[in-house]
Amino acid sequence: MRNICLVTNYNYEQFLPECLNSLVSQSQKFDQIIIVDDGSTDGSRQILSRFCQDFDYAITVEKENGGQLSCFNAALDFVKTDDYVFFMDSDDIFPQDYLEQVSSVISKDDAEFVFVNPVHFKDGEQTLDSAKITAEKTFAFSSTSALTRKIRCFIGAETSCVCMKGSLYQALLPYPYEKDWITQADDLITFGASIIGAHKLYIESLGICYRIHADNNFVGKQIPPGEWNDWRLRHERVFRWYSNKALLPLRAPLKSVILEAVLLPKAIRKRFRIPSPAILWLVDLNFIPPLIAFLFKRKP
Repeated sequence: MRNICLVTNYNYEQFLPECLNSLVSQSQKFDQIIIVDDGSTDGSRQILSRFCQDFDYAITVEKENGGQLSCFNAALDFVKTDDYVFFMDSDDIFPQDYLEQVSSVISKDDAEFVFVNPVHFKDGEQTLDSAKITAEKTFAFSSTSALTRKIRCFIGAETSCVCMKGSLYQALLPYPYEKDWITQADDLITFGASIIGAHKLYIESLGICYRIHADNNFVGKQIPPGEWNDWRLRHERVFRWYSNKALLPLRAPLKSVILEAVLLPKAIRKRFRIPSPAILWLVDLNFIPPLIAFLFKRKP
C-alpha cells in the first residue's frame, strides 16, 4: 500500500512553498506527492519545477485551467487500487506527524473514506505542532448512503481533511460535469462516497492547518441568492449520478434511513446535523405539520 498526497494548485505561489514543505517534513514519508497545477499564471510552476528536482518522489501534472474537480480527474491515472490518497489544497498545511497519526489509526480499520478536523489559522498565527488536537474517540460509520440520499447530510470535511482508498477514488472518478465543481469539489467526493456505500471513519482527535484568507471560496461566505438554483442543480446531478451508479433509488426508503440513524450516537448526530430516528420517522409520515396545525388551531 502506498500513501499518496494529491495537491491541487491554482495561482497560490504565496502559499505553495509552505504547503509543500509541510509534506516533505512529515515524520512518516509519503510514498509519492502528486501536484496538479490547474493552469497557474503566477510563479507556481517554477516553484513546482524546483521542488520536483529536489524530491524525486514528487511529480507535477500541468494542465489548462478547469477547476478543482478537473484536477481530481487528471490525477486518476496515477492512483492504484490499494493506495491511500490524501487530498491537499495548496494553501493548507499538514502538521509534521499528520501522516503518521492517520496511518496508526487506519491500519486498525478498513475504512475507505477517512476525515479529520480543520483547525483554522490566518497568516502570522501559530499553526499546529502536532495533528493530535483532542482525546476524542474515532467513530466508524457502518453506512451513510440512505441517510445521505434522504436528508443530504454532509458526513465529511474540507478537502485537505480527507483521505480515501484508491479503489474508492477510482469508483468516484471520473465525474463528467467538471464545470459544476470549479471549486468546492469536496462536496462531490463526500456525498458521492456516502451514496455508493463507502465505509467512513471520523478521526475526531486529529486536525490539519486550514488557512483562512481573502481568496477562500467558501469558508465564511454565503451563497448569493441568485446562485442558489445553480447550487441546487449541481448537487442534484451528483445525487442522481452516484445513485444510478450504485443502482439505488434517489430517495432512500424510510426503513433503511432509520436503520442507519439508530446506529449513530447523539453527539455524532449533532455534529453532522442529523435528526433523531423518531424525528426522521415523523417527518417522513408528514406527521409534524398536521400536529402543529392541530395544537395551534383556534377554537370557533
